[in-house]
Amino acid sequence: MTVADPQARQGFTLLEVLFVITISVIMMSAVINSFSRYTRERSAQQAAYLLSRDLRLARATAIGSRQRVSLVVTPATRSYVIRDVRGTVVARRTFSAGNDLMIESLRLGLPGDSVTFTAQGVATLTGVTGGVAEAVIGSPTREYVVRFNATGSSRIIER
Repeated sequence: MTVADPQARQGFTLLEVLFVITISVIMMSAVINSFSRYTRERSAQQAAYLLSRDLRLARATAIGSRQRVSLVVTPATRSYVIRDVRGTVVARRTFSAGNDLMIESLRLGLPGDSVTFTAQGVATLTGVTGGVAEAVIGSPTREYVVRFNATGSSRIIER
């Protein structure tokens, strides 16, 4: 076989292999970046649904135990805790690095960053207009607003 023989060449040159690897790396980084952004957005949305559900849990616990139950938000750690009047923790949620759901921000638009349900299941919404309070959960590009009333009924809005 001679070099001029077309049958003699088998495989790829180093330059061809490097070109294919470079294109593959560029495409993979674009996919990873898009997936990462999608995951952060999805985490914020799931955190909003979880908070909405936990408002109902706090109310149901207050009614069931016949005592006040509070949901207290800690914006600095992007977390909240549901506890009864004796201090017993009903649920604790944390949305920061190292957890399944990671969000950028969490704030409750009520004094003391907390909402308390009475033994009858009615929340005290001090300082809100129209009887509707808001909790805001932020992701890098958008916010999810959980609007809720004194009975814990809620609606999630994407902004």
